[in-house]
Amino acid sequence: LICRKIKEEDEDIMNFRTTMDPCYQSLKFVIDDLKKDCDKAKNDLKASNSQFQMIVMQDPDVEDTIFGRQIQKFLKDSEKPLEESFRLQEKMLSEYTSICDFFMFSANDEVRQKSEKFFTFFTQFFDDVVKQLPKPEKKSVKKPAANAAKKMGQSDMMAE
Repeated sequence: LICRKIKEEDEDIMNFRTTMDPCYQSLKFVIDDLKKDCDKAKNDLKASNSQFQMIVMQDPDVEDTIFGRQIQKFLKDSEKPLEESFRLQEKMLSEYTSICDFFMFSANDEVRQKSEKFFTFFTQFFDDVVKQLPKPEKKSVKKPAANAAKKMGQSDMMAE
């Protein structure tokens, strides 16, 4: 009843589901996993730096080789994207927390603690709304006049 009323007021509601695609896409990303991945990348970069420094301690001339220059460049060039990943991950976590606050999910609510539960909750809601939307009215299909005449001819034959 509510969905029918909404449809009467706004025909675009029939496109409701497609406007929610970002929420469906978010199901693919687990916020906790992103933090773990960023932490792992940071630790891997730190370990790579340490390993290269150990090589330099064994052979100080390695820094002047093509290998040494390439490794140093790679390690230095990796720092900024990693810092940006952390910045974006923190921003995303902050936004996610704000959204959970807005919807009043308590701190110990599973929907708040696991982003996949949060997005599943909403995508299921969206799917349920779509199921309740009135189905498009089917236009009646008119039969061609030839078919009607043909049937008339058949019924005439049966009458004889």
